[in-house]
Amino acid sequence: MKHTTVLPFIIIEMRTTHHRYPSRTCGLFAVCMFAVGYVVWMCWVHSMTGVWVYPLLEHIGPTARILFFICLTALISVYYVLGEILNNYIWDSSKTQSSGMRVHDAAYCGTRRKVTRDVSGPTDPVFTKRTCKD
Repeated sequence: MKHTTVLPFIIIEMRTTHHRYPSRTCGLFAVCMFAVGYVVWMCWVHSMTGVWVYPLLEHIGPTARILFFICLTALISVYYVLGEILNNYIWDSSKTQSSGMRVHDAAYCGTRRKVTRDVSGPTDPVFTKRTCKD
């Protein structure tokens, strides 16, 4: 139950903050490396204490454990891709403009450039565009 209590906050954050994801390959690589690191940490804890972090792991054999870790890594990867798809669906510019949601512009112009707003269109924040100029 503890792991799912953050779900409402994740949904609120997803609706209020546009996340810019890296390429799918880089994102999945990072997620898989995190999962491998977590598995290595669980195995290290077991080797030091003789106790598995999750009691389920005591009751399954080594081959089943490896398969279990591989399946969980695949599941985490699926969750990552679903999160990316959902983020892109929520923050698709054509959908956000037609629904009246404010579009958060995440353009980075660097430290030596000025950010200016193009207000040639309607003054509604949905249509406000930021451009980078030297």
